Amino acid sequence: MVISSWVFNYGWSILPYLILAGCFLVWMQKETVTHKFLTKLLAGSLIFSFLSAILVFLRMYVMSNFVYNNPMPIFELWDQDTWMMVLVFFFVSFLGGLFGIVLKGFYSLYKNKLDWAIIFFGPLLVATSSLAIFKVKIGGTIMSSLYGWPYPFLINQIKDVLDGFSIDKWIFSPGRFYHYVIFDYLIYWVLFLAVYFAIKLINKKLKIKKINSTIFLFGFMVLLTLKFTSAMSVKESYISYQIANAGYCQQDSDCTIIANRAPFSCAIVVNQDNAARILKLVDSYPSTGELQCLGNKSAVCLDHRCWVVDGQPDDLWKTYQSDSIEFQYPEKLLTKYVFTQTWPPVVKIEPGSFSCIETPQEKNSLTEIITQRVVDNRIYCVNVKNEGAAGSVYSSYVYTTAEGGMLVSVSFVLRYPNCANYDEEQSQACTSERETFDLDATVDRIVQTVKSDVLTKK
Repeated sequence: MVISSWVFNYGWSILPYLILAGCFLVWMQKETVTHKFLTKLLAGSLIFSFLSAILVFLRMYVMSNFVYNNPMPIFELWDQDTWMMVLVFFFVSFLGGLFGIVLKGFYSLYKNKLDWAIIFFGPLLVATSSLAIFKVKIGGTIMSSLYGWPYPFLINQIKDVLDGFSIDKWIFSPGRFYHYVIFDYLIYWVLFLAVYFAIKLINKKLKIKKINSTIFLFGFMVLLTLKFTSAMSVKESYISYQIANAGYCQQDSDCTIIANRAPFSCAIVVNQDNAARILKLVDSYPSTGELQCLGNKSAVCLDHRCWVVDGQPDDLWKTYQSDSIEFQYPEKLLTKYVFTQTWPPVVKIEPGSFSCIETPQEKNSLTEIITQRVVDNRIYCVNVKNEGAAGSVYSSYVYTTAEGGMLVSVSFVLRYPNCANYDEEQSQACTSERETFDLDATVDRIVQTVKSDVLTKK
């Protein structure tokens, strides 16, 4: 329980450990009558649930203060949810104890036949638990090298009609049955047989204390089952820990947002030097897609730790002022592989009605693309002209929207170097930065700061 509560983020994968704890509360007793187990089981489950809650509380306190560097008051960690967790732990461990009584009864009645029952039914349980691992290839079957590890569940993201948020839709796609059920069962069956005969061989050589083959086979089955059901939680916890430890910094330029990946963060921020390594770890996890973030996110360095803030930091925004117009803009973009070429942007206010004739999809080209986009309930017509030169692409942008009865346009030029020109690690970091760079949100914030007598009069 200590290990599971420390490495798992309290997902469903912790439940087998609670059940197993309840079983041990029964197996340690020397009673032979069923009702005599219950009193000790109730007391043991209650003590276990309280101790577990205290360990979980200590874990959260240590992680928030010493790993994530985000201290939280004790009263916020120990709240009514903690008492609910105590009740859940008590209930599940008590049920596990009842299950343990059943197993102990079976052992007393059929201990001479249980070895073969485990040998035949154990591989089926292990093969079923292996389905908890998806899109992660773990060795153990020949079919995994030919077809990859079983992918019975596929994830398809659909958008909600009303609010536009993405929803994960799970689709069961069993494929060929023998790929990951029959063939895997036979592999595990042979493995259980090998363990059984190995125990028999060892017992022949032991003269004093023999190995209990039933308990050993049962433990082997439990170990394999927990390995599969816990694999994804352990991997997620490990990656989260590595992300937290990769955020040391001295200044804002040390930090970068590398990706938007579920279940980690909509803006994973780390030190530039660790970007490629962390990105490999994040990409190795079977993400369910991207998380929804409100507004543009930027990476900043606070107290020598990389943090994510909404928009650009205020001290990076400058004010442009002329006789007829005033607006704010970021002095620089917090990007490593996207450069400003014509900057600050040029803002114009002109009379006219808004219209946007989009480039047909079949006529889209790298040279010029016109699209209509909605950013924070504001509609923009975005014209992008691209021109390649000396290993980079120069993109000229014109964002146009209706504001105060007038048309407000923001134009500028950015330079995008070819990511393929960098070495492998920098190339991955470059590609990831392009995917997470939210230019629309930056332009929208500029538009929101535009002030002019023309707009005021309207």
